[in-house]
Amino acid sequence: GQRRARRRRAGRRGDRIGQANALADLGMVHRQTSRYAEAEAAQTAALAAYQQLGDAYGQANVLRDLGIVHTVHGDYDQAVARHTAALAIYEQLADRAHQGYALNELGAVRRLQGDLDAAAAAHLRAMDLYVELGERFGQANSLRHLGTLRRLSAWCAEARKDVALHVAKTGSVSAGSLAAYNESDLWIA
Repeated sequence: GQRRARRRRAGRRGDRIGQANALADLGMVHRQTSRYAEAEAAQTAALAAYQQLGDAYGQANVLRDLGIVHTVHGDYDQAVARHTAALAIYEQLADRAHQGYALNELGAVRRLQGDLDAAAAAHLRAMDLYVELGERFGQANSLRHLGTLRRLSAWCAEARKDVALHVAKTGSVSAGSLAAYNESDLWIA
């Protein structure tokens, strides 16, 4: 009697986990095929299901995926919130590999927001985790992000030098020089 009832409950819970996993996977497929509204809807439904089930790992993965969708939409504040929430869960679960993944995603959003220092800090934290784990793919991914930051920093510094040189030579700022300076300011907080 009791065993059968426990198996039924476990089976129903298993079905709900399967449904949540299917929704999360569907959301990922929608995201990868650029159907972002559908991705957000499926992943939001998966998040609710994982929350109902108390599945922290599922919640963290979906929060991270939702953060990616928000990044693509340009909703950077929401992306930061999603990635930060995912990171906190991965930290509670002591899952260092996924912490690194969340940190790299968070760093990418911080870069897009123009906060290169925060981006670098996130990517360096991810790198440290991946080095500790001996996870070479994660290390390579962190290095790729850090290389992007280095290129942007160098470009911004050169743009500022060009504007300063132009002002020194002409005593004024042309529209083109000012545009270069203003664009570079977008990358440096």
